[in-house]
Amino acid sequence: MEQTVKRINDWAENVFTKQTVLGKAAHLNEEVAELTAALKADPASDAAKEELADCFILLYNIAFRMGMSVGDVIQAINMKMDKNEKRKWAELNEKGYSSHIEE
Repeated sequence: MEQTVKRINDWAENVFTKQTVLGKAAHLNEEVAELTAALKADPASDAAKEELADCFILLYNIAFRMGMSVGDVIQAINMKMDKNEKRKWAELNEKGYSSHIEE
């Protein structure tokens, strides 16, 4: 995993030298929309897998730009999961997902 993330970041830092972390986040929003469209068409398609990969590529490069290592990302995920596992979750909304219930 660390080798792949290094590959992503080496490439992105050489190709997108002027893109800011906010620019990357804006790009991520566009890729999430493309992922959503691909999932609607066929969740098992190569197109959906490619769009998912685009999202991960951007997320890992955003983390790198924030000064985070792969270990830092995993630590942040685990901290958030600890929090999520203690929350109560509502039923699915009209868009098909659940939100946590504020306590």
